[in-house]
Amino acid sequence: MRIAVDAREICGRPAGKGQYLLRILNEWRDGDDAVFCYVHPGQKIPSELRGRAIEQVEVAGRSLFWHRAAAKQALQDKAQVFFASQSYLSALFCSVPTVTVVHDLAVFVLKNVKHNAKANAVEKASLRRSLKRSAAVIAVSQATAKDVQEIGKCPPDKLHVIGEAPLLMDARPLPLSARDGSLLFVGTLEPRKNILSLLKAYAGLREEERQKHPLILVGKQGWGGEDYEGVAEKLGISTTCRFEGYLSTEELVSRFQKARCFAYLSHYEGFGLPVIEAMAAGTPVLVSNTPALTELVADTGRVCDPQDIDGITASLRALLEDDTLAQKMSDKALKRAQGYSWETVAAQVRDLLSSVATAP
Repeated sequence: MRIAVDAREICGRPAGKGQYLLRILNEWRDGDDAVFCYVHPGQKIPSELRGRAIEQVEVAGRSLFWHRAAAKQALQDKAQVFFASQSYLSALFCSVPTVTVVHDLAVFVLKNVKHNAKANAVEKASLRRSLKRSAAVIAVSQATAKDVQEIGKCPPDKLHVIGEAPLLMDARPLPLSARDGSLLFVGTLEPRKNILSLLKAYAGLREEERQKHPLILVGKQGWGGEDYEGVAEKLGISTTCRFEGYLSTEELVSRFQKARCFAYLSHYEGFGLPVIEAMAAGTPVLVSNTPALTELVADTGRVCDPQDIDGITASLRALLEDDTLAQKMSDKALKRAQGYSWETVAAQVRDLLSSVATAP
């Protein structure tokens, strides 16, 4: 099979969508398919993707013009299917059958939260037309599939739920007694991730508790985010609160393994990739009661109202201070995470692409 892919977001320092595609491509790199990774001129796909299946192709142009050029390139490369996991725009221009991935519909659901104005406009203008033109649509959770049907008006027979999976851990999860006691957050620092509630709830812990359990926030600054370091200073927690920015995969795995607890209080998620990564490290998790996160975590972690600061503080205290509870949550999280793998995800995606490519 010959597969064309919008691979721009796997270059440099990939965030959520880029990480999703990167891990799927990593599973395909030594397969029998020909995978054409379309990038901007000057971009380089990660070196770990070097394999017999992967070919990097530079496509010139910006914004809509890039998508037009990519559609023409797919014809030139005799692609049988286009895997559009990064943008809804691909399906609007491709004459090659296109499989579109919907990671979340935050701009439609969260009307009172700041979004990137350009992304907001593009998604709202293109979503329904893109889904209509797509040969098949992937939603990364049942919760997202429900949104895709209700908001995107996607026919059920075109919609397929294929989830995500955790990082491949390089070592067995550390016992809680060997961890550094930290409270961890991983994600883009932006309003949707509800960083303010996390900081305020952490400030509600006693000083001695914060000294034992420093808050570590990993991730790059996103669009519309506040001066969170300034907020931490005003709350009086700056001495036990660290902003570490973007970390390498190896550093990130270490952070997940060493953390005592992982907190993810997002207002909305399509799947919750950092949460499943924490669970795979056997790290107890506290998440907001949004549909996709409760679907993912089930009964393996604590769930809270993302606006209930006192409730979040109480849950944090329980997971950070109660060894028996933390061990129980750790064991349950690890067991659940072991049911997810990128090998399975990549195989399911490939099967769907194959069915589209060979459809009459």
